[in-house]
Amino acid sequence: MATSQALRVEVKVGVTNKKKLNGRLSAPLIYLVSLFAFGPVFASETVPAPALNAPVAAPGTSASDKTLISLIHNALALNPTIAGARAASAQAIAAQSAALGRTKLQISYNAQISGSNGDVIQLPPAHETFGTLQNTVTIPLPTHKDSAIFQQSRSNVLYARAEFESARKALATQVIDAYLEVIRARSLSANARTATLQAEQQLAAATKRERAGDVPMLDVLRAQVPLATAQAAEFQSQNAVIAAEQILKLLTGQTDISNIGSITTGQTVNNVKLSEPTEEAAALATSPELKAAQFDLKSKGLALKETRFINEPQYSVQISDIRTNDQTGFSRLDTILGSVTIPLKDGGTAKALQEQASASVQQAEAAVNAVTASLVSQVQTQVLTISNAQSQLEAATVARDIAQTTYDKTQLGYEDKLYSLADVLNSQVSLRLALDDYVQAVFDLRTSELNLNLLDGTWTPWNDNK
Repeated sequence: MATSQALRVEVKVGVTNKKKLNGRLSAPLIYLVSLFAFGPVFASETVPAPALNAPVAAPGTSASDKTLISLIHNALALNPTIAGARAASAQAIAAQSAALGRTKLQISYNAQISGSNGDVIQLPPAHETFGTLQNTVTIPLPTHKDSAIFQQSRSNVLYARAEFESARKALATQVIDAYLEVIRARSLSANARTATLQAEQQLAAATKRERAGDVPMLDVLRAQVPLATAQAAEFQSQNAVIAAEQILKLLTGQTDISNIGSITTGQTVNNVKLSEPTEEAAALATSPELKAAQFDLKSKGLALKETRFINEPQYSVQISDIRTNDQTGFSRLDTILGSVTIPLKDGGTAKALQEQASASVQQAEAAVNAVTASLVSQVQTQVLTISNAQSQLEAATVARDIAQTTYDKTQLGYEDKLYSLADVLNSQVSLRLALDDYVQAVFDLRTSELNLNLLDGTWTPWNDNK
């Protein structure tokens, strides 16, 4: 801590007539005098405590989305990062209240009792022993620095609230990704199960024809290979389902997630019309990450302003009452003391702190620009991804339908001795790939849509009612 030299200017008014002041001065009167002298330059508004779980309606949410919202709320209730962000917000609010207190009336009381023994120059008496009681009330007056600290605390509250919202959004994004991955894994597992059943059906058909003497035993052996392959793929897909479900359970603390469905091969997804400038503007207006960066910049700017008042004069008013049985002086002395403390030299501390605060402001400005650029880039990427995913889904839907029709006709043709086993196996492989491609296309489109909804603020599942 740097030391400083100060010049103290004191004004004392002493009154010995008991009847005039009666030994008492009103503290509120002194405060009014101070306001008259220095002016009421401070506002007392505080940022109210945030509604940390204020629900926001989610119009048009489907039953599956309501399941997702419930999982997100479970995660919000259990996640330690969210608890830490909530505590940081409460801490910022408490700090704001403390800063507000510095701008209001503060009074301190001090009592001193002393006993003295000494020789007297002016007789009589030649020697005296006496006691003294001094009561002092001190009222420090608010300064511009106190106002700057309070304004910074307001900005810190807004920053903490935005950080809390950003943490909830980040956790919600993790739950959404895990939720969609469970749906994707279950859908692919369902496709794997279908492929196994088809391979079993094909093996049964080849065995039947071999027993009838229509095909050689080689066809039966060939049909066993895709069955073994399909069974291995099914086991692998089941492990993927277990892994995806485990991640979602760890995030949400939910042990039963059986109500989560899968992507059915017959469902349709409507195309979404997007306007890139509109989406960018919405993202910049609602992003909690950008709000946090902006409030941090404002807080750093106020901190820089605060450094300009480091060497600001300090003012206070004191009211003292001294009572003594000293026979050579006053029996009672009432005093009003106005004190001004002016720092004269701080060793360069103020300049160094200003340079430090200025650098922090520049860093905060760079952070705002970086978050803004990142948001614009993310929106542009998601809009492009959605457009591509819609085209891919349309193509995957056509390929799925063609592959299904081809397999059905080839299977019937094999039973009617029109096609070979190789034709059936090839159509079966094509159908399996087409079904998986369709599931992936639906997954990619749904993921991109939800990510864009999170970016532009049209969907805030961490605030929605369960």
